[in-house]
Amino acid sequence: MNAGTNYNVVVTGSCVPSVTSNDVELTINELPVITTQPTDQTVCEGSPVTFSTVATGTGLTYQWQVGGVDITDGGSVSGATTSSLTINPVAFADAATDYSVIVSGACAPNDTSNLVFLEVDTVTA
Repeated sequence: MNAGTNYNVVVTGSCVPSVTSNDVELTINELPVITTQPTDQTVCEGSPVTFSTVATGTGLTYQWQVGGVDITDGGSVSGATTSSLTINPVAFADAATDYSVIVSGACAPNDTSNLVFLEVDTVTA
């Protein structure tokens, strides 16, 4: 690997002395890669549910989506921009077949998870 903190340049010519620059650091950022995909979930209405992912890379950020639309925190939703999305309590309206997460980092391209579903069973008395 070429990363390091001791890179410099020495300039020489017909006159002396030569001149050496200050040391500089080379940082190599890693692409975002999802290593653990979120999984399908089936829960009862009113229960909590969490979708999770694991990713590697430099400077990671997360954005959960449903139907290709960004999810935001609020109400029963938290973690919309983290590695774990939680809905507590789940409502029947939260059921969908296309939850996903986009992982971005210091380098492009982004990595997008597989689509997963949330099935919500209704509670009957």
